[in-house]
Amino acid sequence: MGGIFDILTISTGTLLNQQVALEVTSHNIANMSTPNYSRQRVVQKTRFPLYGHYGARGRGARIANIEQVRDKLVDRLLLEKNSTYNYYVGEDEIMTKIESLLNETEDYGLSNDLQEFWNSWEALARNPQGNAERQSVAEKATALADKIRDIYSGFEEFKDGIEQKIDSGVTKVNNLLDNIAELNREIARREVTGHTANDLRDERQQALEDLSEYVDFDYREEDNGYVTVEFYTDHSAGTKVTMVSGYEYGQLDVPASGVSPAFSGSDASGGAVASFDFDGGKFAGWKNMWDEISNGSDGYEDRLNTLASTIIQQVNNYQDYDDGTNVHHFFNGSDASDIEFNTEFETNLDWIVAGSSPGDNSTAITMANLGEQSQATLGGESINTYWQNYISNLGTDAQQVDAKKDFQKALKNELRGEQQSISGVSMEEEMTNMIQYQHIYQAAARMITTGKEMLDTLINMT
Repeated sequence: MGGIFDILTISTGTLLNQQVALEVTSHNIANMSTPNYSRQRVVQKTRFPLYGHYGARGRGARIANIEQVRDKLVDRLLLEKNSTYNYYVGEDEIMTKIESLLNETEDYGLSNDLQEFWNSWEALARNPQGNAERQSVAEKATALADKIRDIYSGFEEFKDGIEQKIDSGVTKVNNLLDNIAELNREIARREVTGHTANDLRDERQQALEDLSEYVDFDYREEDNGYVTVEFYTDHSAGTKVTMVSGYEYGQLDVPASGVSPAFSGSDASGGAVASFDFDGGKFAGWKNMWDEISNGSDGYEDRLNTLASTIIQQVNNYQDYDDGTNVHHFFNGSDASDIEFNTEFETNLDWIVAGSSPGDNSTAITMANLGEQSQATLGGESINTYWQNYISNLGTDAQQVDAKKDFQKALKNELRGEQQSISGVSMEEEMTNMIQYQHIYQAAARMITTGKEMLDTLINMT
């Protein structure tokens, strides 16, 4: 009778195994669109057999584990590429705004205002005694100064915007470090039984990917299931500090405003970290753009300041008005931040000088040609050429950033595709599995019916 009962036992176990397999299939299908979900599969093993005088007698199958399908190398490469990609995303966000601010593709750009200003002097040269022409000079000078100030103000707003983005990002990064540490705790608690906490591991992988959007980092999985996360303090030297260790985690401080963003904070043990060295992610991209705008003689603001101060100096050389008591400057201010047309000239149009005597237009001609004159303060370039090179170089910078972003996106998508081919849920595969499990279930049910009939026959014979 043991044989019949073994048939029933094995078949019942098979029914239960297929139920679990179908539950896992259903779980996979339900999570097809869940970010970073890795498909799961049931791992079955043969039950330990019973040995008799005629040999080993099988006892069916058991579920050994429900494992997730992941390639850890692909996951690691994807995180690294995501950091690189988002570095250029961060830069591209700001470059796009700068191009929009300058707007040189329309008749609204500074090139147009410069040309309109020179043209107004040319018109005055044709009619050196004309008040209407002088009024036009005043209007174009106002528009030119306003445009330069607007561009400078735009740069300042972009820097403020970068600082706000970083402030918000620091909060997100700190929350992610907290979340990763808490998931470490929960995963370790669940895996004490020897079974993998698949869904929690997927959630932690998503948290790591979210973290890679902002910073580059190194990580490793410990034997106890914890993930240790390390931030670089010096990339060139390979120096790192631990930001997540078990369920302890560090934090970033919000960088000071008004200066190049500098990242500091504390590590997982609570120790102070004077400086983090981010080489990837949006933080590094935003910081680089802050520096591109503000820092050094090649910064966008400084080059604009150089242009503005040259315009102020050169125009005032010819148009300052001395009333015998005071010298009135045509342009007030010292650079792009404060350049301003002196409205006294608008109420005293005769202060706008066309030449040294009535009917003389020599000064107006000089002014009309001023934009093409070589300027020592501009490295020997003219005002017009300097600005055109400024626009051209900025456009080249923007194109390079956009091209690098697209290239990194393509590499990232390639890795994402590889990850999905390994870990992603295939509806076709899951439907095939479902049919297979269903057939096995039906066969096992039929075996139970057969075993029951055999048992009934045997009982009826006694």
